Amino acid sequence: MPRTPLWGNLTTRRYSPDEKAAAVRMVRTLRAEPGIEHGTVQRVAIQLGYGTESVRSWVRQVDIDEGHVPEVSTSDVARMKALEQEIRELKSQRVLKRPPVSLGAELDRQPQEVAAFIDADRDERRLDPPDTGRQGPTQPTAGIGTGRERSAA
Repeated sequence: MPRTPLWGNLTTRRYSPDEKAAAVRMVRTLRAEPGIEHGTVQRVAIQLGYGTESVRSWVRQVDIDEGHVPEVSTSDVARMKALEQEIRELKSQRVLKRPPVSLGAELDRQPQEVAAFIDADRDERRLDPPDTGRQGPTQPTAGIGTGRERSAA
């Protein structure tokens, strides 16, 4: 039977590793019988009073960990998290040991990078450079005032 927590959210159940392993064993035993493949997870979940998707995820994770399904195993995920943490720590140490960069040099570099990006994008799309000469009417069009007219009264 699943344990019910004495505190916290009562809709969230926590299952022990033994309960999970027993459910996975039951699903595999049923699947090993000839002619029974579909509905085994739901049947076991109902019998034990567990959530169907919980049991399905446990079976899938065990299949991954044992190499039956080509996915990332639990041990590989834990190792990747540890390596990512180590990388973050090394980067933070490296940042702290770096000599300070002047803010002016950083600001000077940004417009050059932006201009290079725009030029590369323009070349990629084969766009003509923008025309710097202003075109358009030099006189206000009829019916549109400049805001300087005063009514003669």
